[in-house]
This record gives sequence, C-alpha cells and structure tokens, in this order.
Amino acid sequence: MRTERYFALLLILLLAILAFRPMTSPEPVKAQDAPRACGLYFEPGVTTLRAPGGERQAFGKVAYDTCSGKVWGFPTGSSAPYPMDTTNPAPTTSHPIYLGRFAVEATQK
Repeated sequence: MRTERYFALLLILLLAILAFRPMTSPEPVKAQDAPRACGLYFEPGVTTLRAPGGERQAFGKVAYDTCSGKVWGFPTGSSAPYPMDTTNPAPTTSHPIYLGRFAVEATQK
C-alpha cells in the first residue's frame, strides 16, 4: 500500500515536470531558419498566353521559377487546367513557352 502511494506521487511529480517544462523554457521559434525553397510556382486558373514576338497564342497555365524569376507558359489547348487534345485519346504533354523574367535579385537590395 505504501509503495503504491510513493509510486503514484512519483508519477504525478514526473508528469507535472513534463507538463510545465515548456512554460519554463520554451523552444525558440525557427521560422526563418529554413533555406529558401526554389521551384516552379503555378498561378491558379488559366489565362491567354502570348509568346514574345506574337508567333504563338494559346490558353494555358503560367508558372514562374521562384529562384531565377523566369516566367513560363504551359499551353493547355483549352480553358481546362490541364493539357488536353480532344482528337487524341492518349495523355498530352505540354511543352513550356518562355514568356519573360522577373528581376528577383532587385528585391534583395
């Protein structure tokens, strides 16, 4: 009986230490410790893509590289959000059109 009381008291003490430890010494916030993630960001929706020089115009998705600032257009062939060809039952591959570039490095000044 006595051992059970000591065990219960010890258990309550250890649980209290675990519960109150974050209040006495909280972990530091590391929101800006992560390295800058690079990759393509796709804008929501479909828009009309116009290639520089005007030689090509189509519906498509706009994507830009978050590190280099290059802007690409991926033609979809219609207002659908993915590439499709109604005359061919096989899956379609959309090849990018280079549209231009954002000067991302100018924002670092």
